[in-house]
Amino acid sequence: MKKSKRRGVALLEVVIALILLTGYIIFNTTLYYSTYTNVKNVQQYTIGTNLLIKTVEQVKAQSYEEISEMTDTFATALYEYNISVDVSTEQYNSIDYKVATVTISWGTDNVLTVNVLKYNPPVFIEV
Repeated sequence: MKKSKRRGVALLEVVIALILLTGYIIFNTTLYYSTYTNVKNVQQYTIGTNLLIKTVEQVKAQSYEEISEMTDTFATALYEYNISVDVSTEQYNSIDYKVATVTISWGTDNVLTVNVLKYNPPVFIEV
């Protein structure tokens, strides 16, 4: 048997291993950052959606006379959520109703909006 006279690792092998390791680290760092950003966005939308649902339920629980405009804020570590309820009164076929527009906004361009109708006298609409 012929023995190899080679001892150790060639410089070219070390350079190739370092290039592969660097690529792996850059790829994983990029993947981690994009995942982290997506998780933060989902958390923000979840908080906004929960605030929207809570505010809509509060408006729905009020009587026709009690519904009024409102503004409020809710702060977390990253964002301040602005909560607003805008009310307009309208009439259709001699039925008075109020449209309460519930809006939650945060950041620069994130907005969630829902309209709630309240009739006077109460009207039951079959679905």
